[in-house]
Amino acid sequence: MAFVDKTIEVDADVREVYDAWTAYADYPEFMETIEVVTVTPEDQLHWVAVIEGDPCEWDADVVEQVPDEKVSWRACDGRETGEVRFEKLPATRPGSPFNWNTIRPPGKAKPTPCATGCAAAWSRTSVSSRR
Repeated sequence: MAFVDKTIEVDADVREVYDAWTAYADYPEFMETIEVVTVTPEDQLHWVAVIEGDPCEWDADVVEQVPDEKVSWRACDGRETGEVRFEKLPATRPGSPFNWNTIRPPGKAKPTPCATGCAAAWSRTSVSSRR
């Protein structure tokens, strides 16, 4: 299985980072590959993106969401599962890191754009720039 594991430290409170991460409709404002994210009537997230010039769409279920702690998801087509965890840094260091993990089942063509694009976008932008 392909596995992405990335830790990013953000100079912001855990609640602020969690709230920004779960504001899916705002992703197009800071992620150049994402065109729109909407919640379907079935409470799934519908993603529309252009990745390396190719338009693509997919649906995902949020399978677990614990405020200020973690969000886990699964692409409805089975290509990807993932989780992001939020932690408070020790008092000697400002901000809060979050750990990004995603697993792609073997034999699948490529991960959904979220697996390759979200962590990279978060590493290039800060929560404070989206306030």
